[in-house]
Amino acid sequence: MNDDVRIPLSHQRILLSLYPHPTCKSTGYPGRNTMDTAALLERTGELIWGPWTAAVILLGGIWLSVRTGCPQLLGAKDWWHATAGSLLHRRERTDGISPFQSATAALAGSLGTGNIVGVALAIGTGGPGAIFWMWAAAIPGMAIAYAENVLGIRCRQRAADGQWTGGPMMYMRRLTGNGRLAAMWAGLCAAAALCIGNLVQVNSIAAAAKDAWSVPPWVMGAALCAAAAPAILGGTRSVAKLTERLVPLMALIYILACGAVIALNLPKLPEAMGRIFTEAFRPRSVGGGMLGVMLTGIRRGVFTNEAGMGTSVLIHCTAEVQDPREQGYWSIFEIFADTILMCTLTALAILTSGADRIAADAAMTAETFRCLFGSASGSFCAAATLLFAFATVIGWSCCGERAFAYLFGERATVGYRMLYVLLIIPGCVMDTGMVWAASDILNAMLMLPNLAAVILLWRRESEHCPVLSPKAEYL
Repeated sequence: MNDDVRIPLSHQRILLSLYPHPTCKSTGYPGRNTMDTAALLERTGELIWGPWTAAVILLGGIWLSVRTGCPQLLGAKDWWHATAGSLLHRRERTDGISPFQSATAALAGSLGTGNIVGVALAIGTGGPGAIFWMWAAAIPGMAIAYAENVLGIRCRQRAADGQWTGGPMMYMRRLTGNGRLAAMWAGLCAAAALCIGNLVQVNSIAAAAKDAWSVPPWVMGAALCAAAAPAILGGTRSVAKLTERLVPLMALIYILACGAVIALNLPKLPEAMGRIFTEAFRPRSVGGGMLGVMLTGIRRGVFTNEAGMGTSVLIHCTAEVQDPREQGYWSIFEIFADTILMCTLTALAILTSGADRIAADAAMTAETFRCLFGSASGSFCAAATLLFAFATVIGWSCCGERAFAYLFGERATVGYRMLYVLLIIPGCVMDTGMVWAASDILNAMLMLPNLAAVILLWRRESEHCPVLSPKAEYL
């Protein structure tokens, strides 16, 4: 780090508040027991997300790429035309949730603070080469997302109110013949939505708002609660109507900001691209060498696009669509938008601005936008955090609600929605360090059984269903 250039303390606090160390409270310091427990959870998460997990994700994605006919690459023209291309044409109105609405709701859950700060942490931990491995993980990840969503559409059911309902629970039940694995996954998902999708996100917003604008956490909590309640209490359809407008807007603002930073530092773009590729295989001063860079990139890539976790399936299953492959295409587009587009723009903005040589980890992002916003870069990052994390809260509410409905029925979802909204205020003022520490474990517990179920069921069902055949024509 260059000692002659220092980042304002307020900027560092804003960005570090988004990804606090699991043993640190947002207000004060934890006791010894809390630190020991959080450290144990963090260490357990690191062990779970070791080389073997990365191998499972990559090999599973490669296997599914072959068995699905590699739609993410060979069918690129088709999925682009069916997703982004379809937005240029007039869409038919539907009483239910449209494919685009379900895609934006799913993107709301994955386009979170990971796109803002997660990339900076990946570069800080694994160097610029980690971005290459994020890309590498995204390609097989697209096949995983495609397969799980196609299976989700095939196994979904109509609820009493006429709305489609489904998710990994449905194809897990079909695979095993009983509901034990499905119920376990649904319970974990409902809990993860309350913790990772709600408490952690609103706490990040409150911490950033307090440092940037001196807004008391309880005030921000009340404001977030009032803003989120109408959509969340209205159910999946209300969430889809909100995300249909919010997600494209916030993505466009962030893309323009990153593009402006890159344009201001355009002569450094070739060097930045070169560092991504060269340091992917010849890392400089990175613990663990090439393996460390690879694991960092794959881990961050999975966390940012949620491929294989099954959470997006819960939302895509609500769409009014006939061909399962259409939602599979939208899931490919989501990973493209999340990892290939958004994360790449963030990385190039950081590298071209030289922020990675000046700041460390999360503070890179605030430093990146200083060339564009000057002293107001901290406020921009806080505003971006508010939008992205708020969208995550909204998107994850659908995931938790659908999982809860599987366990206790549709009527019980009213109580879950109310609990979800009421947790926003305490989430803004409480210590979420333990939740952060347990997030890696929760993510793995969602992903591993889901990925196994997708692979096993696809292998069995593809022998009898032409749509699942690798020789099936693209839409």
